[in-house]
Amino acid sequence: MQLNVEGFSKSKAEVLERIATEEKIDVLVVQETHTADQEQLSKRGHITGFTIAGATFHSKYGTATYIKSDLKWNHIRTSEENSIYTIETQVGNLLVTNIYKPPNTIWPTPVLHSPNYPTIYIGDFNSHNTMWGYNENDTQGEELADWSEAEGLELVFDAKQRGTFRSARWNREYNPDLCFKSTDQNGTTLPTSRRVLTDFPNSQHRPVVIEVGFQIPTIRSIPRARWNFHKANWSLFTKTLDDSVRWIPPCIENYKRITKLIINTAKKSIPRGYRKNYVPGWNDECETLYSSFKSTGNYDYAKKTLEALNNQRRERWIQLVEKTDFKHSSHKAWSLLRRLGSNGESKPSYSPINPNQIANHILGL
Repeated sequence: MQLNVEGFSKSKAEVLERIATEEKIDVLVVQETHTADQEQLSKRGHITGFTIAGATFHSKYGTATYIKSDLKWNHIRTSEENSIYTIETQVGNLLVTNIYKPPNTIWPTPVLHSPNYPTIYIGDFNSHNTMWGYNENDTQGEELADWSEAEGLELVFDAKQRGTFRSARWNREYNPDLCFKSTDQNGTTLPTSRRVLTDFPNSQHRPVVIEVGFQIPTIRSIPRARWNFHKANWSLFTKTLDDSVRWIPPCIENYKRITKLIINTAKKSIPRGYRKNYVPGWNDECETLYSSFKSTGNYDYAKKTLEALNNQRRERWIQLVEKTDFKHSSHKAWSLLRRLGSNGESKPSYSPINPNQIANHILGL
């Protein structure tokens, strides 16, 4: 995650720690810490569960890179050349470069070091260019764009997202906080996504979450148990209920007793529960390929995992469409059409008969 905190403090570190936990962040890239030395950074910027991999110090600027404590990493270089602050840290096979260029500083030639690994350059570049949402280019923005093009880097940017910096004075949004990505060893572009979060306390900059690598979509179920009537043992349900209900006298006082009997019988014969997290279409082939990717780190296995997952989902969709038939089950067909985006909303139907009427009928009243 990338963030320009505009002056580190204990309260900001606590907020950053909460965001890192909620977003499951592994690397924190921070600019403008406003810390003059290591002691000051340690006092203000302690983040539980993270280790400081590198930092630069300045009363007005300053940067820091935090790595999750359980990750393997290697500090490559910390530089303050030409008043441009960089921290290079290798995390796995990815080089994360933390960049901060003060607003009035001019880019040198070349702008930054050439990428030697699969690399992402992330930070506060303070350069204007229409490529990342500004109305016009300045010299620094043109030089940065030319350098990224010459190095074969790709800008990770979505014009539809909110700006990373909101000027309270001008009441406008800008994008000084950027991310450039390189290719991997095979010349394939790194799969990367970018999200801009909501405002950060006492800062005009907003946190930016950069996700690098293949993302397998996981669905979180609603924590509510459901009955699986397709796998119900109706013979057991009928026999158990018939054997027990005949011992309960048919009177209104036994209504709750009968209800409890029905529910307990259903729990014994009808599966009930929910899955907390699951991946639709995940099968044994996907599990084998994903295990190979985790053990070897080879992205070819990751690509094959996603391909197998997409193929499985495609097959499930074809089977669903082929089996959908209004003649055999119009309820399933209409349910599918509603889920595909029908604007007709189904209204819940309520039975006109209430429990008291059932009890009165049993008593013959």
